Amino acid sequence: MAQGAAWIAAGTLVSRILGLVREVLIVAVFPRMVTDAFFVALRLPNMFRRLLGEGSLSVAFIPVFVETLTKQGEAEAKKLASGVFSLLMLILTVLTIAGIVWMRPLIEHWVGGEGYASIPGKLELTVQLAQIIFAFIFLMSIYAFFMAILQSFRIFGLPAVAPALLNVFLILAMFVPENWFSIPGEALAWAVIVGGGAQAGVLIPRLIRLGYFPRWVAWWKTPAVKKVLWTMLPSMAGMGILQLTGIVNVFFASKLAEGAHSYIYLADRILELPLSLFAVSLGSSLLPTLSRFWAAGQKENMLDTTARSLRLILFVSLPCTLGMWILSRPITEVVFKHGNFTAQDVEQTAAVIRIYGLSLIFAGVVRVVVPAFYAMKNTWLPAAASGFGLIVHLSFVAFLLGRYGLEGLVYSTILGSIGNLVFVFWAYKKFIGRLPVQGLAEAIGKFLICCLPLGLLVLSFQPAFDYSAEIFALTPIGLKALQTVLLFIFITLAGIAYFAVGKFLQLEECRQVLAVLSRKTKKMQQKTN
Repeated sequence: MAQGAAWIAAGTLVSRILGLVREVLIVAVFPRMVTDAFFVALRLPNMFRRLLGEGSLSVAFIPVFVETLTKQGEAEAKKLASGVFSLLMLILTVLTIAGIVWMRPLIEHWVGGEGYASIPGKLELTVQLAQIIFAFIFLMSIYAFFMAILQSFRIFGLPAVAPALLNVFLILAMFVPENWFSIPGEALAWAVIVGGGAQAGVLIPRLIRLGYFPRWVAWWKTPAVKKVLWTMLPSMAGMGILQLTGIVNVFFASKLAEGAHSYIYLADRILELPLSLFAVSLGSSLLPTLSRFWAAGQKENMLDTTARSLRLILFVSLPCTLGMWILSRPITEVVFKHGNFTAQDVEQTAAVIRIYGLSLIFAGVVRVVVPAFYAMKNTWLPAAASGFGLIVHLSFVAFLLGRYGLEGLVYSTILGSIGNLVFVFWAYKKFIGRLPVQGLAEAIGKFLICCLPLGLLVLSFQPAFDYSAEIFALTPIGLKALQTVLLFIFITLAGIAYFAVGKFLQLEECRQVLAVLSRKTKKMQQKTN
């Protein structure tokens, strides 16, 4: 399971780095009006993708597929894959056409707040970009289904690397002459479609070699498809509620000044790097493992694996949260402050990143606990937890937005994440069992001790930068290079210090992470030789 998580994390790291490069180029090349419009347009298919593809479909399909393969054999498993694929194609085709046709009223109601609609041409540009990009939902949901099949066979590397293709095409779009298209940002919109097709297409040869590339069948004649569908519906409700949080945030952000949507989106991208590397990677590798434990009736193994994963995610998320809180401003400056991205943009984005960093802990824990529900084919409890979190968010968002503006919107989102986490733990204890978390408080205390040298190092970054800048009297380009190099050095030293203290304290989680990294390094060296 740890190796599977490592493969996913490695592929995700490549994709996220390229994703950061693409965001840097986008915000540097285009003004905030265009970036707001593009990011809002991109959110729509991403929300539906998580609803139909990477979210509810994966968690409903994998346990049923694994059970069918284990108990009924390959022939029935292939029928199930083909049946679900046929149904998915039908739903996606209808949804894509409907979304493109009804895009204008959807956008007008969604981001019609005074801050957004008051800018001439912004709504129109958003509608035009969204009509192109919305077909991305079709491509990404197909990719997510192909990925679910491969992950069921514990093939994690290729699906994790495939999203990098989308970022490659978006980066290439930066170099396409503007006069080739009629509206600003249109090259980006078409790059999303081409990259999405490449991301799904690259998995097809592996599926063919595996013998599980689906074909069109009469899905209603496959009984197991109905089982996936009935398992999927509560999960869709839960994912839908989870995506409603994003919809609510976009709606309320449209009431704020121009750039609010870009700042939230960019902060999301920074947050997704550690979240995807650790929480999502671990959660994705957990689901097939827990599904096998549940199918075999090994409940104690299931509880123990979840508890160990919980400690592991806390071990890696606590230092990330601390570092993000302290270094939010220099990280934003180094990554995004280029071209059209101004000092004011830096301040706004850094403020969002600082607060969002807290959600790494809450979202990370939820990511590794929720797969246990999916493994036992119970998707309504995570849905209820998401609903409770949304109610908490809606209870505070209007007040906090009015009082603190953009930061208030983010604080309300964090409160919703905490509500989700509380509900998930209550449901786990009531419906699955008590997690064997003896010594968890002691472990967290040791993790915090490991954070002490890390915190001191990242706190010393700004004085070190100011002192160096004063001594060398560098040009703006030289200052930027100095800031980048020093930030990299201090983050690296802080990470080394954290793991050094963890190793000194003989933490099992530290040993586990270092062992996986060591194995991967040796494999890379062997391939090189």
